[in-house]
Amino acid sequence: MHPRNPYASTRPDFAQLAASNPTLKPYVTVTDHGPSIDFHDAAALRALTAALLKTDFNLDVDLRDDRLCPTIANRLDYILTCLDVAQHAPAAPLRALDIGTGHVAIYALLLHRLRADAHIYASELDPTSLAHATHVVAANGAAAAITLLPGCTDGYSLLAWLGTPSIPATTASRLSFTLCNPPFFASDAEAVALRESKAGPAPAAPTCSANEEITRGGEESFIGQMVDESRQHRDQVCWFTSLVGRYASLGPLVARVKRVTDNYAVIKLQQSRTARWVLVWGYTPYRLPDSITRPAVVEPGTSFAHLLPLSNSFSIRPTPPRTADQLREAVMAVLQDVDLVPLVQAAEATQGQDEDGDGDEAKVDAEGEISARATGTTTFQLDLAPMVNSWSRAARRARAQAQAQPAPVEQDQPANGAAEPALADKPATATATEPLPETEPLFRARLVIVTPADGAQGADADAPQVLGARVTLEWTWGRDRTLVDAFWKD
Repeated sequence: MHPRNPYASTRPDFAQLAASNPTLKPYVTVTDHGPSIDFHDAAALRALTAALLKTDFNLDVDLRDDRLCPTIANRLDYILTCLDVAQHAPAAPLRALDIGTGHVAIYALLLHRLRADAHIYASELDPTSLAHATHVVAANGAAAAITLLPGCTDGYSLLAWLGTPSIPATTASRLSFTLCNPPFFASDAEAVALRESKAGPAPAAPTCSANEEITRGGEESFIGQMVDESRQHRDQVCWFTSLVGRYASLGPLVARVKRVTDNYAVIKLQQSRTARWVLVWGYTPYRLPDSITRPAVVEPGTSFAHLLPLSNSFSIRPTPPRTADQLREAVMAVLQDVDLVPLVQAAEATQGQDEDGDGDEAKVDAEGEISARATGTTTFQLDLAPMVNSWSRAARRARAQAQAQPAPVEQDQPANGAAEPALADKPATATATEPLPETEPLFRARLVIVTPADGAQGADADAPQVLGARVTLEWTWGRDRTLVDAFWKD
């Protein structure tokens, strides 16, 4: 589960839930292993979900018996993942679009409880579900934060509300991300066949209606259409996301995404025996860190490894080993050699181990984002935002040639004491016709030096003096990967 998911470390106490929620009490039985419920009983699942929403989120939700009963923990994982992704976008109020919100608008309500400042648009094609969701949202005092919209049947567009008066196509109305949990199957026969192919009984009772489980072409077609439509709305949404329920759908969908953008991620959500994947793609220059886009362990050559995007981090530990001070001196010499002056001055990091104390990853930015994937202590970091390419071979040759030229001879002041002609009176030079410098950098990246916490001198040694320091470059912004690759390699 996501580390911020409240159910990651604490399992619901069915006895306590039943004591405070009488509707759940008939479904709780006590065994030698403690209180439990029958997850194959659809009524018990509805009672449990309602109790969890009331106890943990103060939400009063009336769950219909002819519609999907949403499980809470996996939906929290998806929302929390989207909130992680949304940190890597222009600073703006949090706004989201939930496509196919369902009869209790579960994603919208949970996001509202997690982020009261967020505004959520939630569309729903089924009139019965839309009417029920409208009632549930109003009953929980969330109507001002959640705008419910009917799904568009004209042309079956999934993103039809973008660019309309409801969600204007303005910078101020840009969405932080989309949410979508599409139906999995293309037909009832496909759904039945998949269930029968699985070993053992289903972990829980099926509780959804046909329109929540089946869609034309299945999830691959549904999400693929969303990818195609996203190009038209590339400036209105920072990050498009959708859940993918079947591993077989991932390959074709990733290929489809890569045809429109190289800025994407595939994030696995695992709970017990059930795996889901979040497909993320966007068109902005903001780049996601490897801590979001890549698992801590990637098995080379596997089908999943081939689905992952290229790493946005570049790292090296020099041989022979060096201390952080030695590595810093070498790095600064290289930057000086290519005339690269950081826009943000180097700052001695005061961070020690990571905040949760597990010694697993180094935290290096203001928002606590994990950006160094190896164990260690950050001792030095600086932000780079070069405006010109000063590190290419051509740029280095030009500098060398300029330095080899003799210094210009100073002209004597005119004997009559006349002043030099005014700039406007001088003939135009080549510099006068050069284009104005770009207002945006070529890319943004963070350079980090990390020292192993368990260095040769011991854990109590001064971190900058511990051998085995590593330098990492984390690409955070930009459209041209080749520039970053060349900067790192050159």
